[in-house]
Amino acid sequence: MTAASRFSREGSGIRLVDAKEAIAFALIGWLTAHRLPGSVASCTGAAADRVLGSLAPGAGPLRLPEPVPMPARLVMEVPT
Repeated sequence: MTAASRFSREGSGIRLVDAKEAIAFALIGWLTAHRLPGSVASCTGAAADRVLGSLAPGAGPLRLPEPVPMPARLVMEVPT
């Protein structure tokens, strides 16, 4: 099952349009965990691009994934 079909009516009963907020927050969380900016200064008027949110350790030390290059684009396919 592809990621797109998991969000389809046939896959999980969740329509993509109903999951858009959850998808957006998952993307922001992924960007934050990888220490990548989730906002773009040219779009927000900020002085620089910023990492959104923060991560707090639980009982043990906080282990973040290695930084990755900023993705050039995000493509979501909706099954037809």
